[in-house]
Amino acid sequence: MYFQFKQLEKILFCTLLTFAGFHTTNAQILHDNMPITNGQVRAVLHNGNTIYLGGSFTGLGQNIPFGSSINTTTGLPDLNYAKPNAGVYAVVPDGAGGWYIGGGFTQVGGVMRNHIARINADGSVNNWNPGADNYIRTMVISGNTLYVGGDFTNIGGASRSHLAAFDITTGNVKSWIADANAAVNTIAVSGGKVYVGGEFDQINTEYRNYVASIDESTGVITNWYPDSDGYVYSIIVNGTTVYLGGSFTQLRGVDRYNIGAVNTTDGNITSWNPGADDYVLDMALSGNTLYVAGEFTTLGGESREFIGALDATTGSVLTWNAYSNSSVKKMIIHNGLLYVGGDFTLIGSQFCNSIAALDLSTAMATTWDPSIYYGVSCIAANGSSIYAGGDFTSVGWKERNYIAAVDATTGSVTSWAPDANGVVNDLAILGNTIYAAGSFSSIGGQSRWYIAGLNNTNGDATAFNPDPNEGSGVFSIAAGNNHIYAGGSFTTIGGQSRNSLAELDPTTGNATLSWNPNVDLQVDAIAIGNDALYIGGYFNNISGYSRYHIGAVNLASGQANGWNPGVNEDGNINSLAYKDNTVYVGGHFNTIGGQPRNNIAAIDATTGVVTSWDPNADNPVYSLAFRGSQVYAGGSFFTIGGATRKYIAALDLTSGDASLWNPNLNQMVWSVDVSNNVVFMGGQFTTVGSESRSYFAVIEDNIALPVTLDNLTASISNNRLNVSWLTLMESENDHFDIQISNDGSEFRSVGTVKSKAPNGNSSVPLEYSFSTTLGKTLALGFTGLLSILMLPLFNNKKRKYLLGVAAIACGLILFNGSCRKIDTSAYGDGEKVFVRVVQVNKDGSKSITKVVVARVLD
Repeated sequence: MYFQFKQLEKILFCTLLTFAGFHTTNAQILHDNMPITNGQVRAVLHNGNTIYLGGSFTGLGQNIPFGSSINTTTGLPDLNYAKPNAGVYAVVPDGAGGWYIGGGFTQVGGVMRNHIARINADGSVNNWNPGADNYIRTMVISGNTLYVGGDFTNIGGASRSHLAAFDITTGNVKSWIADANAAVNTIAVSGGKVYVGGEFDQINTEYRNYVASIDESTGVITNWYPDSDGYVYSIIVNGTTVYLGGSFTQLRGVDRYNIGAVNTTDGNITSWNPGADDYVLDMALSGNTLYVAGEFTTLGGESREFIGALDATTGSVLTWNAYSNSSVKKMIIHNGLLYVGGDFTLIGSQFCNSIAALDLSTAMATTWDPSIYYGVSCIAANGSSIYAGGDFTSVGWKERNYIAAVDATTGSVTSWAPDANGVVNDLAILGNTIYAAGSFSSIGGQSRWYIAGLNNTNGDATAFNPDPNEGSGVFSIAAGNNHIYAGGSFTTIGGQSRNSLAELDPTTGNATLSWNPNVDLQVDAIAIGNDALYIGGYFNNISGYSRYHIGAVNLASGQANGWNPGVNEDGNINSLAYKDNTVYVGGHFNTIGGQPRNNIAAIDATTGVVTSWDPNADNPVYSLAFRGSQVYAGGSFFTIGGATRKYIAALDLTSGDASLWNPNLNQMVWSVDVSNNVVFMGGQFTTVGSESRSYFAVIEDNIALPVTLDNLTASISNNRLNVSWLTLMESENDHFDIQISNDGSEFRSVGTVKSKAPNGNSSVPLEYSFSTTLGKTLALGFTGLLSILMLPLFNNKKRKYLLGVAAIACGLILFNGSCRKIDTSAYGDGEKVFVRVVQVNKDGSKSITKVVVARVLD
């Protein structure tokens, strides 16, 4: 009977929560509109609505990998389109505003789609899911049939080798069978025949070298036999002529270099013979002009770099010359323009990354410039949209050498482009100037060795020019005390002899004459606080005093003070951060201040004594940033704060425990910055969770928002939940909402407490408490059902009756929606409930405390 009662409580709790309509809190949100880069991001600095980035990259753009629908007027991508997780090599309009796509992918928009999929006009993934066991390389629609070619041997649940046909109405594979014994690269349908080219030498066991035609109705191979001696990549049928492009040298035993023409009757060659010196990958016909693309540099005996035009009748080379600086792989003619895709960055006398629109008469590229990085393999057009597919990772690509700025709201790359010629390792801001440190010798249009000041509006170098000695380096910079502090491996800087550390005038870059700590070896990390400059690196000596890899100098005098924690001899310090008279340290060490600490520690900023704070990272920490009662750590660790956290974690400043926030990156983090609940990170990673995200990401942390609360505690005793907290100050505060969760991510309200502050404002500490029986919590909002919680007072018959009523109630709710079972009614050893307090202002805005765990005390 006790078991029945407990089960009734669980059912009733589920029922009440469903009726109450509580929502799920999203713990971490990846900002999908933020750009990616093509190289590591080593420095991230957020200021206002701008994010400044430094690193080893040479460009950045929207995170739109492998396939994109692009407006033919603006050149802008549709950000709502589902993203494939690997290359798209074939695309064709579906006739309903969407697209059929094929390639190497296994998912589209997070939905499993093996190598073939249909995307609806709104960008969502269609339910059609035939699946293939290998790559799709070509697609063509003829009437109500979709023909597909590629590397597969099974598709749509049927055995089809490299070539298949789908009924568009039913979505099923047709009975039409024309099996090839190797890849099919191209398909054309004309006059009741399906022409196919590829890497095969047999179709339906009939010998056909690399090109064949098949009866569209029966699947029977015809007698048409051009007999190519190499792969065929493109076929165009025009009347009684079939144009072939590929990597062959002969057709029907006659020399035809990479391009040729045969008749539609038996495949015999014609006299048309322009020739190309390398592969022909695609062709497009407009009137009597045949546009040709590929990897050639001569066409018809004339210099034509990767693209050209031929007379379709005579084979003569036309004067049309779009000149590309790399291969052109695919072409289509749409609305009077020739759209081309490939690996180029220059075509039609314009700088265009991988895709362009060319004038059919002049060969000049239009201003249309989606700028894709890097490589387009297929193109299709439908109305005002172009769908481009390939192995690219970004659309809207902007060249930015080693340093860039991003709009923090829209994610667009700004026009700010200082254009460094070497890696940028660190960034700082003072007033209207961005300071950069790295391995460059030119930046902002001026010669600047290793360190520079940049105008935050136009990116031009300012007069700030410390000019360290050549062959050295600046690895860390910090702004404060109306100066710029530089750490590195230099021996002269700012016109003075300075070893590894200097204080610089923010306008001129001159070194302060009287300020000279004289650090014997490299400085990698700097933090300012407590009238001191805290430094870390590989040094052993500051101002003549022994300081092993960590120390501090007086901010006024520049001389070493008594702060001397020290780390193990082979250790090093990568990052320092100051907060509330504590210096937080990240690096690669196993002891610091005489205490065992692995790679991360906290030290009293006055005494140099290591605190009890010990997150214990298993690998180095490279960056630290504060937010409220947490510090975010980035590095190369796998475990930290007592939890598995790959490369980045949010740590409680009191306990050192990792929060539930867990982006789960695949590679290390070099730099972290935080603004409110938004975390900016740069590093070596290329995925965040299951999402593709190269080197830079922006993620919200909604698990523990900073609020003006302190000493939040919670416990369970005698089946009562007891929560207490303290406010240090209050401004426009209305009330507190107490919330609980069984998993730390989905929270439910269990009660409210009004603010004690007069009119919601207070500058003195105020104590609060909240208590409720767990049973009462379950019945909140349904006082008429409170009697069920008194079942122990009833006889067994009544218990059974009420148990049935509650079960029926929950069943009715399940009929209309979901019923999530959260068991907070039985707490044995080790059982717990997660608790947080939401502070609600008079205007409705909210702040959320960190999450604490309430455990059973009795």
